[in-house]
Amino acid sequence: MLTIFIFIFSVYGFSNMIVYTSGPFKIFDYLKIIGGKIHPDIEHLLSCMICLPTWAGIILSLINIFLLKNVYITPANLLIHNTNYWPIILLLDAGFASGIAWLINTIQLWFETNIK
Repeated sequence: MLTIFIFIFSVYGFSNMIVYTSGPFKIFDYLKIIGGKIHPDIEHLLSCMICLPTWAGIILSLINIFLLKNVYITPANLLIHNTNYWPIILLLDAGFASGIAWLINTIQLWFETNIK
């Protein structure tokens, strides 16, 4: 259970930082500007609390599947211990990361707008 909470807060924290803050020395703003010059979808990816957690979940899942084979750090790897099913693990981790980050962000925005 602790592993799932660490995964959730890691994905949410990382995504929240990039989407909503400038970062140290405005590095996240520069990433968005440079990404927008490369392709408009990259700027959108770095500004979306559904898109960015999806890719954060995929990256963490890939790290878990191919680099940390005997340590389970993502929810789908906790459920499915067989790396032969890695495409399914990737999809499950991506969906979970995106959905939970969106849910936390929606709750946070509700509190920010309704509680005064």
